[in-house]
Amino acid sequence: MGNFWTVQHAQFYSEPERLAEAGLLSEEREEGGRRRRRYTITDAGRRALGEWLAEPTAELTVELRDPGLLKLHLEADPAPLAQAQLEAHRAKLAEYETIAAADPGDGPRGPWRTLQAGLRHEREWVAFWEDVAREAAS
Repeated sequence: MGNFWTVQHAQFYSEPERLAEAGLLSEEREEGGRRRRRYTITDAGRRALGEWLAEPTAELTVELRDPGLLKLHLEADPAPLAQAQLEAHRAKLAEYETIAAADPGDGPRGPWRTLQAGLRHEREWVAFWEDVAREAAS
C-alpha cells in the first residue's frame, strides 16, 4: 500500500488506539519485554469496514507533491531533470512489472487492480518525461 497510500509513522500508534477505543479493534498487550500491542478487528470493526468499502468515493488525490514537477515549473534546466526523472520512473515501473510478473492470478484482485493503476501511472510519467527530454534536446 505504501506505493499509493502513505502513512505517517505516528499513525501506526495513534490510529489503532483510537479504533480500539471505538470498539472496532481489540487489543492484546505483552506483559513483559517490549510490551508490544497486538490488535485484532472486532465484529463491529468488520461491519464498519464493510460499510466504508461499500460506499463509493468520488474523492480525488488531495495533493500532488512532486519535486520534479516543482523544479520544472520553476524553470530548472529540463534536460538533466528529465533524465533523472526518467531513471526514477523507469525504476519504479520495473519494480511494478516484477511484482505483476510474479502474480499467480488466483489471489485477491484488489491489490492486482491497484498494481495496474500503478503500472499505468508510471508508464504515463515515463512518457511525459520522455517528451520533456525530447523538447529539451531540440
